[in-house]
Amino acid sequence: MAGRELARATHDRIQRLFADQSATAQERDQAVAALRATDARLTSATAGAQAAQEGVAAAESAVRAAEVARGWATIAAPFDGLVAARQVDPGTTATPGAPLVTIESAGALELEVRLDAGRAAAIHRGQAVDGRVEAGGVAGEWRPGRVTEIARVDPAGHSFVVTIAFDATDAAWRSGLFGRARFRGDATDRLTVPAAAVVTRGQLTFVYLIDADGRARLRAVTAADPDGDRREILAGLGAGDRVVVDPPADLSDGTPVSGAGPAGVSPGPAPGAAAATTGAGR
Repeated sequence: MAGRELARATHDRIQRLFADQSATAQERDQAVAALRATDARLTSATAGAQAAQEGVAAAESAVRAAEVARGWATIAAPFDGLVAARQVDPGTTATPGAPLVTIESAGALELEVRLDAGRAAAIHRGQAVDGRVEAGGVAGEWRPGRVTEIARVDPAGHSFVVTIAFDATDAAWRSGLFGRARFRGDATDRLTVPAAAVVTRGQLTFVYLIDADGRARLRAVTAADPDGDRREILAGLGAGDRVVVDPPADLSDGTPVSGAGPAGVSPGPAPGAAAATTGAGR
């Protein structure tokens, strides 16, 4: 800027002297050329400064893009824990929405229990519940817990899932183990059959119902998980229905069986077939 001001002052002074015929035409031309050269250098310097600013902005943008890319390359868990399963291998392209790893919290475990719909009104968040796990056929000690989540009732299975959190567990507790929960509440009557009477075929459960003619009829039912040697029937049977206990694999629909009385039946002529009356359990 100082050079341009000097060139402008010199140009203006030569112009006045030339107007008074005190400067030659050559001196005036030299002053004009010097001013133009100064203006050209100033324009070039201004353009260089603008280009430098644009370069700085581009570099800052590249830094931000690199930080975003690094953020996508780093997976941070919302809690401390251990990797229990890995769904992808190194080098595999990550698909949006697909799980990469399964992480288990380093704290106490949770137990998920399925209850029948009739108990929905009696379960609430924060409710005290006792739970235990069974490993190798050995049941552990009962430990206090509380209900943390209640799922919606499944209209098909007439049941819902309750999640129970425990403040403390022991070395016997592992993810994936079978567990039981003990809810405090009033006793209710339940329709149960011997566990051996329930026939499982794929994902479906059946029993052989004994009809009025004394024949075994295959009946689809909805059964709860086994509880000892009994299984609760949630749908498909009524109190007083008679079913075949421990039916043989070759028992077919319509095979005749014989019983003795409404309270129970004795083995009949059907090979390997016996029957029992469904009863109310607690």
